Amino acid sequence: MDPASQQVLAFVARRLAADRVVLLASHRENEQGALLDDAIPALSLTPLDARSAELLLDVVDPALRTLLLDVAQGNPLALLELPRAAEEYSGANLDQLPLTARLESSFLARTGEFGPGTTTILEVAALSDAADIGEIM
Repeated sequence: MDPASQQVLAFVARRLAADRVVLLASHRENEQGALLDDAIPALSLTPLDARSAELLLDVVDPALRTLLLDVAQGNPLALLELPRAAEEYSGANLDQLPLTARLESSFLARTGEFGPGTTTILEVAALSDAADIGEIM
């Protein structure tokens, strides 16, 4: 969300405090912005628990479901997007399931938070065919 929109929502949120109106907005904890104002009540979200994550994938084949639960690690967006990627994927090795465009841009947007050393390691890992993290490091 652009800074001007955040400022407008923060202004509205502060004015709604006394009214019976709920303004719901999301914000990543590592990002700066007007929505982080201490006057605005906040609720921190955690990854989904195992049972809730399983419920999202009830319709998926059990073998694929186990893999998706392991890969997603409770990330709700990943739990919704990875089954779509699995449907479109024709490769034999599901361990190398490609990301959907939505997941890729979500993860890519967060790489700006990392320092140069971490960014270099991520680039090497992305370009490497090695499965061994020690070799990548």
